[in-house]
Amino acid sequence: MSTLPGSLTAFGHIVLVTVFALSSISKIRDFPSFRGHVMATVPGAGRISGPTAAAVIAAEIGSGALIPLSRDGRWALVPALILLSCFTLYLLWLITAHRGAPCGCAGGAGEPTSLVHVVRNVLMMSVAVGLWFVADQPVDATLLDYAIFALPGLLIGASLLNLDQAVSFFRSV
Repeated sequence: MSTLPGSLTAFGHIVLVTVFALSSISKIRDFPSFRGHVMATVPGAGRISGPTAAAVIAAEIGSGALIPLSRDGRWALVPALILLSCFTLYLLWLITAHRGAPCGCAGGAGEPTSLVHVVRNVLMMSVAVGLWFVADQPVDATLLDYAIFALPGLLIGASLLNLDQAVSFFRSV
């Protein structure tokens, strides 16, 4: 039987997994560009920019996979929260130290880093924190919950990842 906490859990899982999956896939598809972004924006990356870029991708894949696959839904969110927190600090650093540099959220190219990227990460951290409190209760999302919220979760997750493009679209109107 579907319950509100189960539905919220399924929706939150799908949103976070979508963001991590699309972000990592984009970075893998254009790995040389992402590696160049890491080399240009991460202090001291130089010769280790390839392994550093690969580690970022692995952390995204691992965090995304752990969320729905873990038996302990609450603690499975910890890597995602740590990763999102680190990315948010990195975005703030890019805004102050590398004006005009893309965020690297979906590879090496993209819009210049702005506070929109920070807001997006804060929204994703809010989803994870919300899931933390829902997971405090004995809640199991059912397959029906995941089926019902698959499309909305995918759309919201993809929209969050591309929030900067949506905002720039409305700025040009």
